[in-house]
Amino acid sequence: MEHQEAHARQEIANLCATYTMSADRGRPDGVVAVFAQDAIFDIQSGKLEGREAIRAFFSDLIASAVLGPGRQSPARHHLTTSQVTFDDGSHASGRTYFIVVRDGTIIQTGIYVDKYVLAEAQWLIAFRQVRMEFDLLADQYLERPDSPPAS
Repeated sequence: MEHQEAHARQEIANLCATYTMSADRGRPDGVVAVFAQDAIFDIQSGKLEGREAIRAFFSDLIASAVLGPGRQSPARHHLTTSQVTFDDGSHASGRTYFIVVRDGTIIQTGIYVDKYVLAEAQWLIAFRQVRMEFDLLADQYLERPDSPPAS
């Protein structure tokens, strides 16, 4: 089991890196690829269920240039401390601290609280809760360039 667990840990670490790099590079398909078909993505504004809902969210977020490349310089997610615990051979849970930087300034910090599943012959995120601790971008989520002004 030691070798299998070490291999699984590496796959999960790569999964998390793929998520952040895809978001930073403005690639919603890359973000969605790390989630299970019926995944739940739990963010401050609510829970998104399934890959299509997650894709729509990230497509909108990237198009607005809040996180993706575009009208602003791109954000860069940095994953720091990460801990993964295996429930059994096909289920694990984890917590990963993150920092988001743009132009040398920390704009977000938080924790990803995850549940992983071995499905489709690979480890995938079955559940991700984003717990924000600090967020300079919070007001930008509410005011999108294509949204009517608030009254």
